[in-house]
Amino acid sequence: MDIEQLLNDKDSKGYADLHLHTIYSDGEYTPESIIHRALSENFRAIAITDHDTVEGIAHVLEKAGETLEIIPGVELSSESKIPSSEGGEEIHIIGLFIDYNNPTLLKTLKGLSLGRKERMHDMLKRLAEMGMPIKMEEVEKFTTKDIIGRLHLAQAMEMKGYVKNTTEAFDKFLGDGKLAYINRKRLSAQRAISLIKEVGGIPILAHPHLLRDESVIPYLIEEGIEGIEVYYVGHGGNPSSKFVEIAKKHNLLISGGSDCHGIAKGKTFLGKVKVPYQAIEEMKRWKEKMRC
Repeated sequence: MDIEQLLNDKDSKGYADLHLHTIYSDGEYTPESIIHRALSENFRAIAITDHDTVEGIAHVLEKAGETLEIIPGVELSSESKIPSSEGGEEIHIIGLFIDYNNPTLLKTLKGLSLGRKERMHDMLKRLAEMGMPIKMEEVEKFTTKDIIGRLHLAQAMEMKGYVKNTTEAFDKFLGDGKLAYINRKRLSAQRAISLIKEVGGIPILAHPHLLRDESVIPYLIEEGIEGIEVYYVGHGGNPSSKFVEIAKKHNLLISGGSDCHGIAKGKTFLGKVKVPYQAIEEMKRWKEKMRC
């Protein structure tokens, strides 16, 4: 099935959301609630793609029945150097259909978790210097497991009364390049892509519309990206014609999802983006072809 046929035949087999976060990274959904919400929206399949962790996958699988297909996934933060630019571009890469128990993957994710904690200590120090002291324990109150991120810090800032809401925290202090922002160690995009493939997954470029420099996309394709998100909330849940054309040109799989974190990021987007189930069938055919 080519991409045009897939897009035109979208209603026949149901829908999926292939980019969802849970309480095991920086989402507000528990395994029970994410299953309930997905079923209420009549999804046929969902993918759990927490940031730099696979802790939540088994718990969601335990709660799912036969009605809803759960695709194991992960969202890896990485960085890619652009030959035409002096700086690097932060790249988020989704891995779908991964072996989430793979020892190499788990070891790598543990290292990324430690890097997040080191960065958090540095950001807390910077905020204290700005007259906004926050203890690590106050940030950890908003986490469930080992993954700690800027959203948790934004929630702590709101709790302390330093900002009105998490949006203000990011806009003024925590967003890229803002006053309290500190970069952290990331995988290279090439390593993130190769790791996903090593554990049987499909590497997909997440939310390409958020890229600072879209000229990085051809380099990511050279490095082994196999798919691209063309469905996202910012486009009204519809496929982006620009990224559909890129997928056609480079023979990429199409994907997408709501990138839903829950109310903590302002809105609950689960149900707003519906990827045709045929896209998942194409991914499964790709995996079978790779085995041959």
